[in-house]
Amino acid sequence: MWYVLLAACMGGLSTPLAKPLVGALSPLLLAGLLYFGSGLGAAFLSVATPKEMTANETSLTRADIPWVLGSIGFGGVLAPLLYIFGLQHLLASDTSLLLNLEGIFTILLACLVFDERINRRFAFGACAIVLGSVIISWNGLQATTDVIGSLAIVGACFCWGFDNNLMRKIAHRSPFQVAGVKGFAAGVIDLILAVPFIAGSPRLAVLGGLLVGVFSYGFCNVLWVLGLRYLGGARAGAYYSSAPFIGAIASVILLREGFTAYFVAASFAMAAGVWLVWNEKEPLHLRPGRPGASTQTA
Repeated sequence: MWYVLLAACMGGLSTPLAKPLVGALSPLLLAGLLYFGSGLGAAFLSVATPKEMTANETSLTRADIPWVLGSIGFGGVLAPLLYIFGLQHLLASDTSLLLNLEGIFTILLACLVFDERINRRFAFGACAIVLGSVIISWNGLQATTDVIGSLAIVGACFCWGFDNNLMRKIAHRSPFQVAGVKGFAAGVIDLILAVPFIAGSPRLAVLGGLLVGVFSYGFCNVLWVLGLRYLGGARAGAYYSSAPFIGAIASVILLREGFTAYFVAASFAMAAGVWLVWNEKEPLHLRPGRPGASTQTA
């Protein structure tokens, strides 16, 4: 659990830290810097971690390639581009709250596609989080750009939710290698696509993008892989639902974004949902009767 909570703290800060960079860098360039920085962060942790703590970690194999490629495509290329596009049109605090949907998509896909099972309390919590997301989106109906921004964040959350479940399949491998390969590969792809936009980009903004990537993506992804290993996709997604609240609070403090009635209402709805899924006591299991299925408990 603590791996995921630490990942949530680091990941939650990514939105308020990245928001000031959105206007200075193109979406493609910023996405590339964040994920290349993620690879650097994972590499740094791999070197800094004592060897006796990583002696039993196994490397990726050829059989893991489909999961790795899917994770790079959904989580490293599509999701960050949609996320940064949405962040251009929304407040960082509203964006942070909408990111609660990542946990919901992670849970739903874990159940519907990857054979995990949740109980009724968990489902009620998920519905409350969705209600909060609808409130934020409804606020966005004031302007077409806000609606488009909200839809972009929803799309990013779906891609990251799918990515989280793909990473669950390789969570038994070295978290440093999994996070590093994903970060470097996605970063290089995004940076190649961003070549026409690199000229004239402020150096401080470029450095800032890399540093946010190292801290809020690289360190976060290593801890997230460890959390997936021990908790499974559905439960890890539930604990990670604390990240958007960290991001929302940090956005108000760091970026001086004010509270709106919609923001407060959405916060209460989402907080209730997160409380329900956090306090769910019944262990989550894989559905029985499927080839290769085994029990997953926290």
